[in-house]
Amino acid sequence: MVRSDADTHMGASVSTSLDSSQHGKRYPAPVKDGSAVVFAVHPMSYETWAFEGLDANGLVGLHVSDFGFRIVTTAIPRRTLKSYPMYCVQSWRSSKKIFTFWFTDDSASTSGGVNRSVQTCQLSTTWVPAIMETVDKVVARVISTRESRRMSDEEFLTFVGELDAVPAEDERRGSMILQYT
Repeated sequence: MVRSDADTHMGASVSTSLDSSQHGKRYPAPVKDGSAVVFAVHPMSYETWAFEGLDANGLVGLHVSDFGFRIVTTAIPRRTLKSYPMYCVQSWRSSKKIFTFWFTDDSASTSGGVNRSVQTCQLSTTWVPAIMETVDKVVARVISTRESRRMSDEEFLTFVGELDAVPAEDERRGSMILQYT
C-alpha cells in the first residue's frame, strides 16, 4: 500500500512516486510501501541491475523491509531488479551520502558447487540518515518478534541494552543485530 503525501519520514513529506523527473529534485522523498520504505538512490556498482532500471535521472529504488533490501525501479508498478534477503546481508554502514552494505553472494558457481563470496553494494543518496533510521526500525521489529519468542525477557532486555550502547554508525551494530536474526 502506498500512502498519501500527508505521510512523513524524517520530517519530510513522503510522496507516492519516486520518479525523480516528476519532482524536479535529484533525490525525491521516500515512499512508504506498507511496512517498507522505498528510497531513491544512485547505484555506485557495476552489476547488471545498476544499468537496467534507471529512471531519467539515473536513479533506482532501495526497498527496505523485514525481508531485507531490494533494488527496484522507481516507476509504478515497481519491478524488482535485485533482492538481498536479510539472511544474506552481513553488515551495513553509512557516510554522509553513501549507504553501503555487505552481503554473501551464492550465485557465483564454481565447478565443485557454490562459492559464497562476500560482495558489497554502495548506493548514493541524500536520504542516508532516513535509510539508517528505517533499517533500525526494521531490525527492532524483526528482533522483537523473533527474539522475544526465543529469549527470556531478561536476556532480551540485556541484548537490547547492549545494542543501544553501540552507535548507529558503528559497523559492529549491523553484525550484532544479524547474529540474532
